[in-house]
Amino acid sequence: MIIATLLGMTSYQPAATSRISPVKLAVAGTLTVVLSVALIVGGGLLVAFVPAAEPVAMVTGLLGRVLVVAGVVLVVLGAVRRFDRR
Repeated sequence: MIIATLLGMTSYQPAATSRISPVKLAVAGTLTVVLSVALIVGGGLLVAFVPAAEPVAMVTGLLGRVLVVAGVVLVVLGAVRRFDRR
């Protein structure tokens, strides 16, 4: 049943090429990681000098970690597009 469905599938047109170059993706990812490190370190320094600012530091640390993941995804996407052989 599944194989019959797969054999009967129609072919789709390939997706249009993106305007964002792989180099721009890699640069955006790198800058995102740098910003995230600044947020994480800045939040740590904020707690060191102003202990009452711990909730703010927790939020900046969380945002920094989310940005690290986003930056890594952008860098990997740029690398995949750069070395794609299609």
